[in-house]
Amino acid sequence: MVFIFSLALGAFAFGRRPQIIFMNSKSWQLAYLLTWAGAAILSLRLYFKLSQGACYFFLNWPWCAANLGSAERTMQTIVVCVIFLLLTVLGWTLYKKNKLGGLVKTSVVWLWCLLILVSGLLVAPFTSGDIIYYFGVGSSGAQGHNPYTAIREGSNPFIFPPSSGTTTGVMYGPLAVKAFSGAYILAGGNIYRFIMVWKLFMALGFAFLGLLVYRFKKILSNDEIPAKPEWALVWCSFPLLIWDWLGAGHFDVLWLAPLILALMASHYKKWWLAAPLLTIAIWVKYIPIFIAPWFVLWWWQDISRVNWKKPLQSLGAGIVLSLLVTVLSWASLWAGPQVFGALIVQSKWAVSSIFSVVYYTLHPLFLYAFKQKAHLYLTILVQSTLLLTAVYFIWPYLVRSVAILRKKLVWQSLDYIKAITVTLLVYLFIWQKSWWPWYAAWLLPLLLLLPIRGRVTRLVAWLGAAPLLFYIPATIVGGMIDDLWVFYYAVILLIMPVVYQLYCWRKNNYDD
Repeated sequence: MVFIFSLALGAFAFGRRPQIIFMNSKSWQLAYLLTWAGAAILSLRLYFKLSQGACYFFLNWPWCAANLGSAERTMQTIVVCVIFLLLTVLGWTLYKKNKLGGLVKTSVVWLWCLLILVSGLLVAPFTSGDIIYYFGVGSSGAQGHNPYTAIREGSNPFIFPPSSGTTTGVMYGPLAVKAFSGAYILAGGNIYRFIMVWKLFMALGFAFLGLLVYRFKKILSNDEIPAKPEWALVWCSFPLLIWDWLGAGHFDVLWLAPLILALMASHYKKWWLAAPLLTIAIWVKYIPIFIAPWFVLWWWQDISRVNWKKPLQSLGAGIVLSLLVTVLSWASLWAGPQVFGALIVQSKWAVSSIFSVVYYTLHPLFLYAFKQKAHLYLTILVQSTLLLTAVYFIWPYLVRSVAILRKKLVWQSLDYIKAITVTLLVYLFIWQKSWWPWYAAWLLPLLLLLPIRGRVTRLVAWLGAAPLLFYIPATIVGGMIDDLWVFYYAVILLIMPVVYQLYCWRKNNYDD
């Protein structure tokens, strides 16, 4: 049923003229708020029980029970389906409606947004255990150890039986490690307080990033930009951002904010500022490395025979500042190339991606045909195919970049932002071996900077809400999340619609 519903939603979302006529804007806004409030109230029950003892909510939300009976499991399935289906449909609809107008009073909008954010903060982080990982890394760092090399306990007290063991290494950048350690100190080493401190930190980042995107969009766009209250309503209409940043505590806002600031600095040709801001983003999470070449090309375009000294001096100052940021970021943490060991291991993990579906589907056949060399041959085949596919999608921008290098083409700022956005779309939805719904949040701030029309409208509407559908099977099956059918679910329902829109956009050379 969920599969069929999701297909219908995809066709509806990507249709040419979607029409929603059976409820007005205020009704949709109220329904959206009540859905968030419902999820928060269900989580509040857990917080009360946490103070009385163990609460194993990660696999059994909204219960604290170690194991669920058949009746409770059925009720959990119903609750999870209702909440995520409602958030997906209501979030998508609100974005479409709010973009077109029909908003309520300013004071009501601010109150509505505040209630949404508070509800998101209160939701227990049951869809991801990453925040417990952050706590472990922060604990190691705050106690004077180097999380990249020190062996630490890797446990999760919110699953049954409670996991225990040791782990080492960190797949994130040093600035993320310092942020984890700072939150750990503020929380006094208490895991419950750490969860709320970290989630509150993400809520502030969510608000700041929304304001930042709004301000930069006003600078870039010649179109009429909505007032701040209207923009706040639009920004809060993306349930994926609220669920994964405020609810689950994912920290992508910490690298997206300096990335947007780097784009703003590049727009004003302040290379001395763009370089260190991009460096900060990289040392939070390494993802911006993949889009760094577009910043270099942007700087190169600023150079000419009559104007080369100022851009060169500005970049030189930026490189010095970037080196300073790097030294300060890695101080007491650098231990040689081994600091990237956990990142390399994680890069080999294949889950819920096109790679994972193709690899695990063909693996039995290759194992039968090639025995011990099955993994090698199959990996080469799949990655080569995906690489060629990625090149196909990026090719129009590669051709144009050559023209820019030869000084035969000049791009505007929006062209570079679009190239960066397409690059991340291709990396995440085609090349990446592992895919999780919160990764889709990377694209929303960048897409929102572009003129909202055509493919961009459909991508924003889909990415802002639909990835939440992943949590329906993920919550229900729990430990079986690595099953192949879950991978197919994610690829067919959540990844391929985006790839299709990207393909249609590519056919038009990304001009619409």
